[in-house]
Amino acid sequence: MCIMLNCLSPFWKQTWMASTVLFLNVGQGLVLGYMSILTAALSAPDSSIKTDLASISWLAAPFAPAAIIGGLSSCFFMGWQGRRKAYILFNIPGIIGLLLTYFAQNYLTLLIARILLGITGGGLHSVSIVAIAEYVHPKYRCMFLNCKTVFFSSGITIVHALGHYIHWRRAAVMILIPHILSFIMAFMWTESPAWFASKKRFEECKDAFFWIRGRSNSSKWEVKEMIKAQRERLSNNKKLTNRIYFLELLKKITRSDFLKPFLIGVCAVIVMEMSGRHTYPAYALQFMADIVGSQTQYYYYYTISLDLIIIVSAICSSILVRIINIRPLLFCTGFSALVALFLGCIYLFLVSLDVISNDRPWIVILLFIVYFFLSNLGCTPIPITLAAEIFPLEHRVLATSLLSTFACVILMVNLKIVPYLLVQIKAYGTFAIFGTSTTIGLVALYFILPETKNKTLQEIEDYFYNRNLKNKNDNDLNDDYDLKIVNDEEI
Repeated sequence: MCIMLNCLSPFWKQTWMASTVLFLNVGQGLVLGYMSILTAALSAPDSSIKTDLASISWLAAPFAPAAIIGGLSSCFFMGWQGRRKAYILFNIPGIIGLLLTYFAQNYLTLLIARILLGITGGGLHSVSIVAIAEYVHPKYRCMFLNCKTVFFSSGITIVHALGHYIHWRRAAVMILIPHILSFIMAFMWTESPAWFASKKRFEECKDAFFWIRGRSNSSKWEVKEMIKAQRERLSNNKKLTNRIYFLELLKKITRSDFLKPFLIGVCAVIVMEMSGRHTYPAYALQFMADIVGSQTQYYYYYTISLDLIIIVSAICSSILVRIINIRPLLFCTGFSALVALFLGCIYLFLVSLDVISNDRPWIVILLFIVYFFLSNLGCTPIPITLAAEIFPLEHRVLATSLLSTFACVILMVNLKIVPYLLVQIKAYGTFAIFGTSTTIGLVALYFILPETKNKTLQEIEDYFYNRNLKNKNDNDLNDDYDLKIVNDEEI
């Protein structure tokens, strides 16, 4: 199927593959916000499916555990059959889940549908960031990874804007459209060159790499270094004695080249999740109702306005990463956002003590606008970029899946405790807890995060392996340059 893209330039081939993931992110944003539509519909007296409050709450509960199952199983399948087949396979449960939602006549069907959607969400989160990292040129990689936030936020905004006006069954069909588009477009991918290299299929690796990235001198250098590194790794692995797989896995995850990037990934996930990437959209109306107080008749419009601001901010971030390095963008916007957040929390706290009145809600709204705008310039999109870039090929599939699992656990905990926090300590206390956690994550990253912008995945891998990587020298490469790939038997 990738033959259909042969007429395109390397940039447009990479754009096609990245767009496959971006369409899926619209769908995932729609899925996240869909519970607000479904909950309202099932709670209505005239609902065709009879439920109570407890059963409705259980519709949201299986999503995160199912996402964990999807993330871990995608780890196995991605390494076994490749990124392309894994992406296609893990799209299928979500498509089936949305069809079941549309045709559902009872509660059990809806519950099964939510489980299937969770499997797709968790599985494709791992596959998609690995795919963009391996397919896209370093010059565009950060931009496309940041665009995931733009499209994800767009899906959330669509749900928040249209949720009150369309039937929940029609909403399921609306969510199905980007999932099907993404599913069809994935058939036109070629397999990842990095996966071919990890399987000792070096000739196919070279052909796939040049098909995606062109035959420039820098491309020849990059694929040469990737194959060289994999030859060395596979050669070393062959010398190892046959041990129990579990012991080999345990040894791998305790090595510094695994632990260093994984620690960065954990801190990045904490920053992303605690800055409100998923939690705020899920409870946006509840947050805004608590923040604006007596102005509750306007909170729906405040919510839509903040959604639009988040989209604009994410678009700006996709532009800024082409201009500014990752580290200054993350830390300047992140710490500035936290200042605005804590000022907003202090304002609401003083209102709760009747020290000041809440007759000027625009003040706190403005502070939260500043917070969400700045946080979506760095804290929300950049951790996704880091998760895609920092893991060496040997650990990439396992580490990305474990990191996705960790993100799902945090999301599950957040979604469970936020309703109670909003009741017990209100919005200002909830945001204060989240802001403190984000601060801890940012401070940790400040000391351990290297600059990754415009570096190839092999350069980043060599940083964690403490290799001395030879710099690209165009004089060493010419149009007649060819890679001498050894046969598999020589590995």
